[in-house]
Amino acid sequence: VKAKYATKFIECGKDKSGKPLLMNTLLFDAATGEKEKESNGDNAMPIVLAHGYGAGVGFFFRNYDTLASIPGTRLIAIDW
Repeated sequence: VKAKYATKFIECGKDKSGKPLLMNTLLFDAATGEKEKESNGDNAMPIVLAHGYGAGVGFFFRNYDTLASIPGTRLIAIDW
């Protein structure tokens, strides 16, 4: 993958003991061409890739560069 990206664990809830549940996420930002920043103040349209049962974000690796290069978009691949 040649497109610049950042990996983040996003909290998406808590388990019964109160421990946070984290989702592995890859963030690509074609709007700035830079690694994802904490502030999302731009108006980039999100493209979200969510895999099916038994898969992972690695299944989309051949699509990342093309999708991340679409002007005015932010590509988000979630690994749930």
